[in-house]
Amino acid sequence: MNICLKLFTTVLLTGSYISMVWYNYKFDYQKSSSFRIINKIKSLVHSETNLEWFLINIYNLLILSPLLLYVGINKDSSNPMPNILLIVNFALGILYYGINVAIEFNVMSCIHIIVNISRIYMLIKENKPEWFYNSLIGVGIYTGLKHGIYLIQPFYEIN
Repeated sequence: MNICLKLFTTVLLTGSYISMVWYNYKFDYQKSSSFRIINKIKSLVHSETNLEWFLINIYNLLILSPLLLYVGINKDSSNPMPNILLIVNFALGILYYGINVAIEFNVMSCIHIIVNISRIYMLIKENKPEWFYNSLIGVGIYTGLKHGIYLIQPFYEIN
């Protein structure tokens, strides 16, 4: 199966789920579900802060982490699309963290901006060193684990 098709399917399914969560939140759809996990997710995302937190974790877990791993493992493949998707993701990250810094100064947001600018530079560069691909694999694993734990952790805190 083509990687672009896999990514499109992932984005489509994730987008559909996020849309349902947004709909439930926006229109205060509180019908109780027979599935306990859905009730817990609804209670997690019922405030705007929690919704943003939830969406960021889902995005990092289902889109960014697999994309980092794919590019890190396949290195310079003949298909430039994954590199373009990563550049777009890093540019969106710069925009997101730039807005955060403009609203309220935050050192972690500044670090994200600097790191994303350097990653874009390395992805555009012709001859990339081996350590760059290894760092993408490491960051992909770290991102997946960290955001997966962030998503699972509140389920143990909700009664």
